[in-house]
Amino acid sequence: MAKRAAHRGPSTTAVHAGEEPDPRSGAVNVPVQQSTTFWFPQLPDGGKAPYIYSRYENPSLESVERKLAALEGADHALVFASGMAAIQAACTSQLKPKDTLVVQRGVYGGTTAYLNDDLAPTGVKLVQGPAVDAPRVPKGTKLVWMESITNPLLRVADVPAWADAAHDAGALLAVDATFATPLMQRPLALGADIAMHSATKYLNGHADVTAGALSFGKALRDGLWKRRRNLGAVLDPHAASLVGRGMKTLALRVERHCANAWALAQSCEDLKGIDAVHYPGLPSHPDHKTARRWRSSARG
Repeated sequence: MAKRAAHRGPSTTAVHAGEEPDPRSGAVNVPVQQSTTFWFPQLPDGGKAPYIYSRYENPSLESVERKLAALEGADHALVFASGMAAIQAACTSQLKPKDTLVVQRGVYGGTTAYLNDDLAPTGVKLVQGPAVDAPRVPKGTKLVWMESITNPLLRVADVPAWADAAHDAGALLAVDATFATPLMQRPLALGADIAMHSATKYLNGHADVTAGALSFGKALRDGLWKRRRNLGAVLDPHAASLVGRGMKTLALRVERHCANAWALAQSCEDLKGIDAVHYPGLPSHPDHKTARRWRSSARG
């Protein structure tokens, strides 16, 4: 089974990863474990209890996290109650007062508000980088934050160049890849240390769940897990099951999204009275070549 799973394409991975059949019933869909507490420290049959409390870990969340990690090519993933909760965990796990954070110009307004209104007052120094070109990262910087496709103007930065700039300064690179999804870009394969998603958007895909997610390597797991545990921004098990359900159709939806966006962008570009069309798939977009180059990272 493991050998076959290693050769799954992304669409099959989105359906089957993290979805092992229930050992007791044989159910092919993961049960929703709505329980807040579990038998601990051992099960009634004497076996070691793997769970204690749903704010720490829950099997319904872990199923979705394994699915996302498989899609991202990551060692681990964690799901959160919102995209902003994921951003907060990523930042606070790495930054202390007097530390420096370099942030890309033009990122999501909610991210900007959090950094300015909540993080900066703790003593974290914010340095604004460019919208596209790799930034000059001061030595000793702890974290660089960027969006692979900015929200809402759809500028496309070169993730490997940003990763090199961050790592040369001793910093980690976190990439908000919400607009790209793991089907179009895998930031970790391009050199990033953390990939973030507002799972509210394409991962869920049905406009009925607010959720966030982080994917990352082994070295970051304990720190990020502790931030989620201590801050309490964990996703509800039923909401997690809806995200997992949505991810099963991710490949089909992304394909249609891209086809529709391409057709709409071409039509709008040909209409009189429209000053600009912000779509990286158009050759007229200033970041078109960069978008074509990193698109291949999701095929690995």
